[in-house]
Amino acid sequence: MNKTKISKTTTGNVGEHYVAAELERRNFTTSVVGNNCKDYDIIAINNETHKDVLIQVKASSNKNRWRVNKNKFDNDNLFYVLVSLCEEEPKYYILKSKEAIKIRDERHISKGNDLNDDKMREIVLDDNLLKKYENNWQIIFDYCLKEENE
Repeated sequence: MNKTKISKTTTGNVGEHYVAAELERRNFTTSVVGNNCKDYDIIAINNETHKDVLIQVKASSNKNRWRVNKNKFDNDNLFYVLVSLCEEEPKYYILKSKEAIKIRDERHISKGNDLNDDKMREIVLDDNLLKKYENNWQIIFDYCLKEENE
């Protein structure tokens, strides 16, 4: 990606559309919901199983750091896709919402903050976590293939 400074809103929009395109390539039908929903950015339906997933996209021009709010919305069908736009091609890191919230909260506490404050939070992935979650689209497929009764 070029080094021109772009706004946070534009960065977010670019990330959402990159993720929607990646999901479409993987046989999902997607809808980017825009700014009207604070809990997720994309609704995606698997075209084989017809199961839906919710995607919270966080895009950044940083390699391993994404700013997030203190939202506690958590659902089995909610996934975070962290998009790094610091290179020519985007990189994707996919986590279950519970994992993303845990990483976010642990970092917030480690910086001496209270979980009840209104400060912005960050998800920071070290090299091991970057490797673990990079292109981890399989967790979304696994959720879509999971039987309803499990």
